[in-house]
Amino acid sequence: MDLEQIRNHYSKMDDSKLERIAKFEIASLQLEVKPIVIAEIQKRGLDENLLTGIEAQTKELSEEEVYELRDKVKGLDCPKCGKSNMGLVGGIIRKVRSYLIITQ
Repeated sequence: MDLEQIRNHYSKMDDSKLERIAKFEIASLQLEVKPIVIAEIQKRGLDENLLTGIEAQTKELSEEEVYELRDKVKGLDCPKCGKSNMGLVGGIIRKVRSYLIITQ
């Protein structure tokens, strides 16, 4: 992976595409690429909330933190109907990567 090429690619990207990556795709990027995206956001002086969002998306949560967040969400009103008397339905999503290496 040529990080200089990647850095150059992100430097040529328009602000809206960089913001979209920060908001929706940052968790799927390679670990080495995330600091490049962060540096480009800072260099351009884009919204600081993008950095907070990146941190939230990439932070590993403990089981206790997951339950704490669940309890916070359970107490919120539904954004659609405004009711808070319905049960919370949700789940935990995890990413699994598998690698197959064959040598002869």
